[in-house]
Amino acid sequence: TFWISVAFCFGGFGTDFILFSTILLLNLEFKVLKDDLKCKINDKDDLKDLIVRHDRLIQLCSDLHDIFDNYLFFYISQSSIIVSIMCFQLAVTDDFGLFIPFLFVTLNQVWLLCFFGQKLHDSSSSIFEGISESNWYEVKDIKMRKKLIFIIQRSQKPKILSARGFSVIT
Repeated sequence: TFWISVAFCFGGFGTDFILFSTILLLNLEFKVLKDDLKCKINDKDDLKDLIVRHDRLIQLCSDLHDIFDNYLFFYISQSSIIVSIMCFQLAVTDDFGLFIPFLFVTLNQVWLLCFFGQKLHDSSSSIFEGISESNWYEVKDIKMRKKLIFIIQRSQKPKILSARGFSVIT
């Protein structure tokens, strides 16, 4: 059972690290976009580029969701079953030495997944704050102002990770 525990704990780290690093990259991109929206909102050419960047980030979040949707469902389901079995084992046996570390690692992996899901949620919704902190209503071009309003509307619905729509992971 010890080697099964080791294989489980370290077997999924590669996929997790790819997911976590991609979320961190998206998080940083959303933060940079937020700061750029504060500073460059009055320049028409820069504003067009910022709108295109926001569209790309939303598309990347959708791609991330499509790629990892099934994996996250399997991961959350598997972790729930394992935690339930470990809690049952802890209730019926006196041998805590093997089960406690395994339970800790499993719960830690789920916590990390929820932590990074929350980071994506927060950073994608912060675009609204970036625009609202600037003087977006003073933009001269009406079309650009309408596009900014559209970005505000889209950023009010934050990007999330979900497990096949069953559960939002935050």
